[in-house]
Amino acid sequence: MVDGFGSWTETNGGSTGTVRILHVDDNRDFAALTATYLERESEAFTILSEHSAGAGLDRLRTADVDCIVSDYQMPGENGLEFFEGIPDQYAHLPFILFTGQGSEEVASDAFSLGVTDYLQKEVGGDQYTVLANRIEQAVANAQFQRRVELTRERFKTLVEESSDAILVVGPTGKIRYATPATEHVLGRTPDELLGTDGFDPVHDEDVGVVAQELTKLIEDPTYRARVEFRYDHGADEWIWVEVRGRNLLDSDAIDGIVVYVRDIDDRRGRERELQRQTAISQAVFEEALDAMVIADDDGVYVDANRAACELFGLPREELLGRTIAEFTPEEYDFERHWTAFQETDRDHGRLTLVRADGERRLVEFAATREIVPGRHLSILRVIDDVDAPDQ
Repeated sequence: MVDGFGSWTETNGGSTGTVRILHVDDNRDFAALTATYLERESEAFTILSEHSAGAGLDRLRTADVDCIVSDYQMPGENGLEFFEGIPDQYAHLPFILFTGQGSEEVASDAFSLGVTDYLQKEVGGDQYTVLANRIEQAVANAQFQRRVELTRERFKTLVEESSDAILVVGPTGKIRYATPATEHVLGRTPDELLGTDGFDPVHDEDVGVVAQELTKLIEDPTYRARVEFRYDHGADEWIWVEVRGRNLLDSDAIDGIVVYVRDIDDRRGRERELQRQTAISQAVFEEALDAMVIADDDGVYVDANRAACELFGLPREELLGRTIAEFTPEEYDFERHWTAFQETDRDHGRLTLVRADGERRLVEFAATREIVPGRHLSILRVIDDVDAPDQ
């Protein structure tokens, strides 16, 4: 795991401004005196006093505590036995051994077990100032460490649950880190990818563009790369992937280029099919024997096939931008007909078409609304066996 990868704005697990201290000491008078002095040292301190290890554990289970301060020599369990009996769910809490009957041996044992700090009781009020400072430092360190652990846990969850594969590569493309999603996206486990050349599975025809993006990332750390290319998924199967990259070579935590990989093979397939269908439709439109025109919502022509240009007697560039109103007799009510057409899905009929050269032709038409949003198709065919147009 790459420690410190990414960033997270902390919303909990931090300081609330109040420090709740569980103080365990069998000497009731000294416990009361300690509580008084500590609360004088800092308004943030709230002292919860108990007088045995057992009572301390009971209070720990029911109270919200930020730090534990304990005497060493107590009836029953001593301070270190109390420390060892603290449940794992409270192991993140700082524990300070504050005792008047300690020794170098006790201090050594305390630190070996993992106690946060050790402080010898002394005569006078200065010892409480020292204790207060130790508590504040210990709580600050513990809360910081807790935030770090939460960030790591969140990052690990995000990485493991992400459908995108995440890689960290070096300046030459060697893979330094890979998330579990690589097995699904790229067909290779993280262990199979680590230490390999990230360019090896890239299609030969795409290596150049990928290398160009990597070079841009290295030369300009602010650059955000995005490229699509074919990737060898294994078993002679090539898939299309989308890759986005960010240069974090200067980050002590990352020291690499972060690469996000997404499988877009299905999308690419749909795009290819759409392109094929579009090409077929365009060929049918262009080569049709019947005149075809496409209008926008205002009835203005935005496309026309070859047969339509021949019918209207104009080249395509001159026909586009006009409406049928410019090619019909004056008595033809374009606004009424167009409004009526907009209220239905289809229309058909006959009209007299006045070509650009003035020649009149009787045509039969069939119109369809919204072949795509905002585009309407009309098909026109010249007829010679009808006595009068239906207008």
